[in-house]
Amino acid sequence: LFCGIFPSWLMDFSQEAVPWSASDTGLSAELQEVTQLLVIHKIIARYCGHGARELFRVENPRHASRLLAFVTKQIHVTTIVQDVSALCHSFTHLSPVSAFSTLLTNAMLRNETRCKELF
Repeated sequence: LFCGIFPSWLMDFSQEAVPWSASDTGLSAELQEVTQLLVIHKIIARYCGHGARELFRVENPRHASRLLAFVTKQIHVTTIVQDVSALCHSFTHLSPVSAFSTLLTNAMLRNETRCKELF
């Protein structure tokens, strides 16, 4: 989309369109999938840069696991809790319990003073 960069209104629009399509289950499922893909692409761009989106393969479970492992180490990012939650929601093989325990462990190991702010 737009040479790898998409405007933020596109994700907002896709999220708003899901309830509109409630009467058509096929369309609703497609819109939910597109919204999840946009969220994943935004997370990849935030943590790894826009170029990494071309290398990431949604169908490869190992890519998702490695992305989650990398994201949980980036304690300084203010949206880390939402990002970890979104990744676990998007990929069924990722455990939210395991992901958040890893996030807490990484925060404690780094003696992060923002632990209270994270959660």
